[in-house]
Amino acid sequence: MAELIRRSPEDGCELEGPAQMPATWHEFTVAELGDALAETRQAATGMLELAHDLETRLPGTRAAFRSGVLRLAKVEIIARAVANQSGGVYLSCRLPRPFPAAAPRRQTPTPAQHPHRVP
Repeated sequence: MAELIRRSPEDGCELEGPAQMPATWHEFTVAELGDALAETRQAATGMLELAHDLETRLPGTRAAFRSGVLRLAKVEIIARAVANQSGGVYLSCRLPRPFPAAAPRRQTPTPAQHPHRVP
């Protein structure tokens, strides 16, 4: 999606920053993406906005998403969390600590394994 944005910038909008992304994309990009993926305009707009944010503001989150550390739902939460914050590139995403290892389950014998079983 990021490449689609790069290839269809708004008229007069230059590629900028280390991500080489335009600030806005052409007005027909949303319709093109929606038609290609059989999605609504709203869904296509959301995809483009998320791709743009990952490329320009959240490169650490993008890397974690591409490597499989984060799934889409968590990436969307992170993007929404920083959406209203002004400026800056958030280079790293803070991942939650993993849950502590669960204690091993107590092995209870099955009725056939019970030592006081009456044959």
